[in-house]
Amino acid sequence: MIYRFGPFELDEQAGELRRGGEPVNVQPKPLALLGLLIRERGRVVSQDELFEALWPGTAVTPSSLTRAVSHARRAIGDTHKGSLLRSIPRRGYRFVGDVVELGGGDAPGGEVRPAQTAAHPLSDTASVSTRPELFVGRGDALERLRVAWSQARNGSGRLVLVGGAPGIGKSRLCEVFAGELTGQGAVVRFGRCREGEGVPAFWLWSEVLRGLAEAELVDAAGDYDDIDYVTTGLPVDANLMSKSRQSYLSGALGIRPPGKSWTGELSVNRMISDNDNFNSGLWTGSTGADTVELRLKGGLGFGPHGAVSQHVGFALERQELDFSQRGQASPFADPNQNQSYSADSLALEYVGKPLEGLTWTLSGRLDEYSAFRNARTWQAAASYRVSASLRLRASAGTGSKTPTFTERFGYYPDLFIGNPDLKPESSRGWEIGMDSDWADGRYALQLAWYEQSLEDEIDSFVFDPVSFLYTARNKSTGSRRRGLETVFDAHLGKPLTLTASYTYTDATERDAQRRRLREVRRPKHMASVSANYRFAGGRGNLNLNLDYSGPQRDVLYSPATYTLDRVRVGAHSVLDMAVAWRLTRSLQLTARVSNLLDEDYEEIVGFRRPGRALYAGLRGRFGM
Repeated sequence: MIYRFGPFELDEQAGELRRGGEPVNVQPKPLALLGLLIRERGRVVSQDELFEALWPGTAVTPSSLTRAVSHARRAIGDTHKGSLLRSIPRRGYRFVGDVVELGGGDAPGGEVRPAQTAAHPLSDTASVSTRPELFVGRGDALERLRVAWSQARNGSGRLVLVGGAPGIGKSRLCEVFAGELTGQGAVVRFGRCREGEGVPAFWLWSEVLRGLAEAELVDAAGDYDDIDYVTTGLPVDANLMSKSRQSYLSGALGIRPPGKSWTGELSVNRMISDNDNFNSGLWTGSTGADTVELRLKGGLGFGPHGAVSQHVGFALERQELDFSQRGQASPFADPNQNQSYSADSLALEYVGKPLEGLTWTLSGRLDEYSAFRNARTWQAAASYRVSASLRLRASAGTGSKTPTFTERFGYYPDLFIGNPDLKPESSRGWEIGMDSDWADGRYALQLAWYEQSLEDEIDSFVFDPVSFLYTARNKSTGSRRRGLETVFDAHLGKPLTLTASYTYTDATERDAQRRRLREVRRPKHMASVSANYRFAGGRGNLNLNLDYSGPQRDVLYSPATYTLDRVRVGAHSVLDMAVAWRLTRSLQLTARVSNLLDEDYEEIVGFRRPGRALYAGLRGRFGM
């Protein structure tokens, strides 16, 4: 199966992630993680399920999953960490991007399917070649499906079941037949069953229908700490709780005419969220938001002699956002309010492949806001495969981020008051990088250098001498970030694999006196090393993971001066270990030690991280 989302294609059969038709260098585990989350995109996939799927029969530390998620996000350009691959606290992960299933990968017998239309972020559909594939050995079954389809088109609808022993090609048969129907202009929906516990009722049918409409309801609650604003300025335990409810509703209608290279889609999305805050069980206030988005997008592929080597896409969007807050009024402000604003957007993109191995992208976007100045942003990117083992890439662009309703209008007694005069943040930056592998893929190296500047950054912790509360303001000085990211993989035979990564970050900002200072909570040096070793003929597995974070700066509120003082947070190294031993074919003994060396450290001032902890368990598989 090939899944298309934005400018990317994930080809499961080829085991490859492509951007604009060019392979993206991504490690096997992040690639497998991405494939699983895309296949199960209609639900949240738990961490336990991800561990079982990615490391079956292997004990690994939680850092292994965190690293796989980070690498997967980087491979698909999910720099906002949640725009495509979303982390759901205490539950797991979910892929939230728009996906189109394009059918199978390379055909049997070595014949390769015609090149697909170059994809783009503005459209997740593309022209699919109608040229029939070579499909050996199931001609009779395929012909019976064609007859059933012909009868259905004449008004005699029916249900067709395809049966047979495992491995004889039932899924492949359905994929080839679905490809034929797509070429005739039919709407094809896929649903996949999954064995095991925790599968929702009617999961298969929800998968089939989710392409037309989708709804989700999330209900959550969490505790949080208070701050001692009188003596220390540090966090203190408190009986504070927040309850939230979020509901999502989305639907889409798309068109892809047979034999044509243009596509179109109209979609609507709505999200409603409500949050209630409590102190010692008593209600203290609430906020609510209602967002509606209407989107029309499309694309056209073209090239010489009918070969699709270029693609243009567009998107028109309309957003309407409503915000409400309720609470107890005070002499300084009244939190009871209703606010709203709207945004109209136009986006254009061009993707081209002028030379073999070279792909480049140019895009622009215009956002017109009812409450802010208009924003114009752009991005340019290029990728060039120098050889079979080396790829060079580069990108540059600008960005914009609007303030939240809370930053503009929020009010919390004795703590915060919003600033309705906030401006959107703006940024610009560039990145260059290379991906290389050698020795038949046993070794791989990724390098990237980036620089970014940020203007009108919003500081949400500014003391207001009028109300004696904190508020949000745009910083009058800009900040700058630049750094190096590198990842190295080594497969030292079947029993041992090593992964090492290092990140250098130089993040600075200017204070009121124009002095350049280190940005807070951004360590200059971060590194990790992970080793996985199989022994005793594969019955045993040992995983070690070492994470290092260099010293950094944080801010601490001073009750004496009503200011934020910069304090130093020391460096720390955390070693985790996991081991597994297979007792029988269906039973496995597991053990894990987090923070093996019992490191005493903080990542945020006042919030101490847990010490050494031991976990042990017995994992069983039955009926397999």
